[in-house]
Amino acid sequence: VASGTYNIGATYCPGFGSRAQTLQILIHGGTYTRSYWFGLYYSQSNSWVDYASSLGYATLSIDRLGNGLSDHPDPIVDVQLPYQTEELHQIILLARAGLIPETNTNFTRIIVVGHSLGSVVANCLNAKYPADADATLLTGYAFFFPPQFTGVFIQSWLLPADLSDPRYADLSPGYLELNNLNYISFLFYDPGQFSQSLQDVDFNNRGTVSLGEASGILAGSLQTAYTGPVLVITGLHDSIYCSTFTIDIQILFGTPLCDTSLNGIVRQASTLYPYASSFEVVFPNAGHCWQLHNNATVTFGIAHEWLA
Repeated sequence: VASGTYNIGATYCPGFGSRAQTLQILIHGGTYTRSYWFGLYYSQSNSWVDYASSLGYATLSIDRLGNGLSDHPDPIVDVQLPYQTEELHQIILLARAGLIPETNTNFTRIIVVGHSLGSVVANCLNAKYPADADATLLTGYAFFFPPQFTGVFIQSWLLPADLSDPRYADLSPGYLELNNLNYISFLFYDPGQFSQSLQDVDFNNRGTVSLGEASGILAGSLQTAYTGPVLVITGLHDSIYCSTFTIDIQILFGTPLCDTSLNGIVRQASTLYPYASSFEVVFPNAGHCWQLHNNATVTFGIAHEWLA
């Protein structure tokens, strides 16, 4: 059982109107922080928060344990998916009870939105606490991480962040940082579909991933008894989930094309949600981090139409 007391960094934006008591809890992926949901630092056309706020939704963007301004405990023992699942569960309990500081709201509807590793955390929440979320959006997600993904840890120069980046000099060596710009670009972006200046901001402000998180990724996703609706949004050219070869080979062939059939790795995620009231999949014309692509606003609209 995961237990402990930690400080969690978060940004709250209030809602209004009929959606003021609906809270979207946004969970970033590996190597990012809550800034991901604002289009990094910041791009309005890539900001999920701005789009949701314009429609009246309240949002709470959190830094997962071991990331951003949240506490950075032991990266192997503590910064693992079970702890981050409990973190999310406790936040939801506080949100429904009106006990999150500065919100002054008892939220009656909770929407959990994850990206990549954040989606894995959301799936863990759905499995352990199936009644927590009223709706679940899993972005940058698929049934499992394919075996060829494991090579990323070597090919992207995943190094101890305290040695590779002065910003992280005080962290334990178990916090790791990606350092191969070409591979990072290939993993997260679809060529020609993004702003180079935004990608530069991305690389210059890249975060870390812990050894504990990395081991959790490889363990795979969980089947759930969750009964709410599920929407999966994964880029049509997601190099993490849809590459046929290891990254060093796939990069020679260019970004992959995801198998969008029922037998494809993305739609197979429906088997994790046999009791969901609905399960839908969207494939935007983008890479893994589709929120950071030029057409992000179109997909924001599709997601929020689904939520409505």
